Amino acid sequence: MERYFKSKAPAKINLYLDVGKIRKDGYHEITTIYQSIRLSDTLFFKVIKNGIEIECDNKDIPLNEDNLIYKSAKEFFNFTKIKKGIKVLIKKRIPAKGGLGGGSSDAAVTLFALNKIFKKNLTLNQLTAIGEKIGSDVPFFLYGGTALGYGKGEKIIPLKDFNRLYLIVGFPGKGISTREAYKEIDRVLTGNISRLKIIEPVRKYLTGDFRKEDMFNRFEEVVKNSEILEYRDNLIKSGAEKVMLCGSGSTWFGIYSDRTKLKSAFERLSAQGNWAATSTLKRREFLRFITPTNVKKESIR
Repeated sequence: MERYFKSKAPAKINLYLDVGKIRKDGYHEITTIYQSIRLSDTLFFKVIKNGIEIECDNKDIPLNEDNLIYKSAKEFFNFTKIKKGIKVLIKKRIPAKGGLGGGSSDAAVTLFALNKIFKKNLTLNQLTAIGEKIGSDVPFFLYGGTALGYGKGEKIIPLKDFNRLYLIVGFPGKGISTREAYKEIDRVLTGNISRLKIIEPVRKYLTGDFRKEDMFNRFEEVVKNSEILEYRDNLIKSGAEKVMLCGSGSTWFGIYSDRTKLKSAFERLSAQGNWAATSTLKRREFLRFITPTNVKKESIR
């Protein structure tokens, strides 16, 4: 009988995200508070004789070396010297170029799952070092929950789980290139580049004083596309207590005080557009999501 392993790869939002100077390596310094959410891709793994094979239910996702799952598996096999291969089936639910980190989450969860499947017992530090080669926010998806990110976003300090948030996430049809978003940041902030205000938000977080009013995303200053801004405006009209851009965009999320208000808002919003109702994940829950479990072949379709 064919043996498959299943893991979920959760998306993220940023409760705080500021952008600073360009480093010597060409990347920007950032300060962010990452937060895992329940919205997830689902990955199915099958050990094969050799090679890396990828299938996906979204035709827009590359299935070759450009896919971060492919890069992740290749780095894992190179590091561990395993003479086997892997086939990965992706049920894609996190939109691309939305600022939710779907590709990075898939890559990190692939590293985590392969480490379990092949029983290699690599440490979190070793997995993180591999993940840094693939993408700046890949390391966060090996920690999950709530975490401080700094440097390029790859330096992670786990934080105490934030209070549960009930969210509606809106996906405009138009994505935003991360590269282009940073170019806009540079253009707008030329001569007045944001200083990283790392001490104050982290101090507030550690003392329990971090509130919705402290949430911030520098990239909101450079969003000009009317189609993308319409999703923000619809969340505001729906009664969201706080509306923020996800990462560098184009997705927005709204925060609601309880499930009842979320359900009512979602019923109105979902009549038009692309929306998902979700909530935040605590680290313990995140680890359950990404840990691979055995599944039957017929359950993957």
